[in-house]
Amino acid sequence: KKMALNRERDFEREQQELAKRKLELEAEAEERYRAEFRVQQQERRQIMQKLQRDREEMQTEFDMKAKVQEAKWAFERRGWEAQIQALQERHEIELKAEREGLDAEQR
Repeated sequence: KKMALNRERDFEREQQELAKRKLELEAEAEERYRAEFRVQQQERRQIMQKLQRDREEMQTEFDMKAKVQEAKWAFERRGWEAQIQALQERHEIELKAEREGLDAEQR
């Protein structure tokens, strides 16, 4: 009878130790999960920050290229405008010379 009581106490003690160990393992697993989650969150934040920086750099590069192109177009337009003005002035001079020539002939 005494042996049976000892076995029963041993069994209960083992059950308590197993339950305690189970709780410890669950707590360790929970902590590992939380640590991994924190690492993943940090990695996601870093990726999002890098994407934002890349997006800003690309926008800056695009804006600078657009400004350069606009300056080229403005330069070309000024050249064309100068050519058009020169042609108009030449045409006016030619017309004036023609008129003066006609006037001289009529006299």
